[in-house]
Amino acid sequence: MPGSIKTVVGVWLIVLCAPVAGLAGIDDPVESGREALGESGNFPWYDAKADDVRPVTVRGAKEVKGSSGSERGRGREGEERERGRSFRVRSPSGFLAGGAIVAWIVVGLIIAALVGTILYAILQGDGLERKGKTAKESAGVDLEALPVPVAAADSDLLAEARRLYERGEFARAMIYLYSHMLLRLDRGHLIRLAKGKTNRQYLREVRSRPTVASFFESAMHAFEAAFFGRRELPRDDFETTWRGIDDFHRSIDEARA
Repeated sequence: MPGSIKTVVGVWLIVLCAPVAGLAGIDDPVESGREALGESGNFPWYDAKADDVRPVTVRGAKEVKGSSGSERGRGREGEERERGRSFRVRSPSGFLAGGAIVAWIVVGLIIAALVGTILYAILQGDGLERKGKTAKESAGVDLEALPVPVAAADSDLLAEARRLYERGEFARAMIYLYSHMLLRLDRGHLIRLAKGKTNRQYLREVRSRPTVASFFESAMHAFEAAFFGRRELPRDDFETTWRGIDDFHRSIDEARA
């Protein structure tokens, strides 16, 4: 046992044993107590002659009601104190009720924050998944096989073709439009873009889809005239392909269905 604990135990033993040691010096504790009570005689509950306890009379409720005005005043003061005490007792319950409301509000905010965090994580996960799919699609496409330099598979070649068309550069617009068509066919799994493949090879791959093949062949001739012929493409040749591009998209979607 550590020294400090021994010291404390020793002090408490001295304190507890001191009264017993004091009593040890008395010859007869009972006789000494009787003599002390008999000598004073001022204890209403002790009968010295009988050496016994004397019954003490306590005033009843009726006697209290008939007491003096000062006692009634003290009774009213007691009632007021009692009411004040009851008020003080009730007050903590109101405080606890308010605390419970605050606690529920805090719990509600925590739950709302938790739900918001879960929803945000789900939305972020969906966004990352979509980005992953787009990256995978871009990685699976041989962009060097296109006639124009493209940074990513989701590049808006059609928008660039429209811009050049509006500027009157129909040959360059046709090159971008044809590149868009090749990329769209690859996404539709009707051809497989690969560097070194010829337009005739792509045409053979879509022969099983007559509607797609017919439109693609017409656009291919216009593209070759602009790309290999190094000459300006007539407006009508470009517009023939441009007007049919929406039908071309629908034909690919139908072929995939």
